[in-house]
Amino acid sequence: MVLRKKKWSGSRSSPDKGPRNWKQSARPQFQPQGARTSGARRTDNQEVLQRFLIVCAGEKTEPNYFNGFRVPQLAVDAVGTGYNTLSLVDEAIRLKGEKEAEARQRGRSPYDQIWCVFGRDSFPPDSFNSAIRKAEAAGFQVAYTNEAFETMVFAAL
Repeated sequence: MVLRKKKWSGSRSSPDKGPRNWKQSARPQFQPQGARTSGARRTDNQEVLQRFLIVCAGEKTEPNYFNGFRVPQLAVDAVGTGYNTLSLVDEAIRLKGEKEAEARQRGRSPYDQIWCVFGRDSFPPDSFNSAIRKAEAAGFQVAYTNEAFETMVFAAL
């Protein structure tokens, strides 16, 4: 006995069931609301209501954490410096002027809030307290952890 493969013709034998190939189907294909109809990337057209500059002590962990927030109508620009407490505040003051000038050139509004984020770690108390006072005097918000930032992130998980 010899078995032969039957060659598929691409259509069903019954004329009332329509074409077999889905591309030839007369039925409209489901497309979720807001789905892309061309190859272009989808862009959100919502107006940004709040812009944040967050200057972090860590070079990677903190910026990745804050840039990972996807909140509608909120723009976050997190920058990792690798500096200690007082140097971080000085860098935040420098970045404020630089980043706000860039934002104005691009037709965006300047930052609504600027944050300095650092850990308490092993810095001397005078340095730590001076950094907080200097940041607040510059009009910045301050966020700090008692231990390393990574400990706080893992505790939140």
